[in-house]
Amino acid sequence: MRHCNTLPLSSNFKTMEKFIAAVDRVLEKNQFVLVYPEQGMWWNYRKPRPLQKGAFSFAARNNKPVLPVFITMEDSDVLDDDGFYVQEYTVHFCEPIYPDPNKKRAQNSCEMRDKNYEAWKAVYERTYGEKLTYSCDEEQSIKEKKAL
Repeated sequence: MRHCNTLPLSSNFKTMEKFIAAVDRVLEKNQFVLVYPEQGMWWNYRKPRPLQKGAFSFAARNNKPVLPVFITMEDSDVLDDDGFYVQEYTVHFCEPIYPDPNKKRAQNSCEMRDKNYEAWKAVYERTYGEKLTYSCDEEQSIKEKKAL
């Protein structure tokens, strides 16, 4: 791994087997693995994004905790060259989430993912002072009210 200690992702099944084995080795050595469980970056999007189960599966498989980290943004007073406000970031470290050794890997993965989302949601609501909603939730709520 010559690229800043990163592990490559691939759509090739054999390569992914090697990737998973490499993650397992890193975790066996009690080293850290940084995974973006939302599997993508949405520029200047402030709300928690949907989480994929992969990161949580690695943790459950190796009986390791996950440390939820959520980044909030605030507009600065400075405009960039494109006319957008430069963002000021705050990194929030939440409480670690441990797998339950009495539960199966799949159940742990799902529960850890859900707890991670709840931690992110709490940070979002505390930081921005508003209840977390998504536009599709609002649209669905309006449709349900009209149906009554």
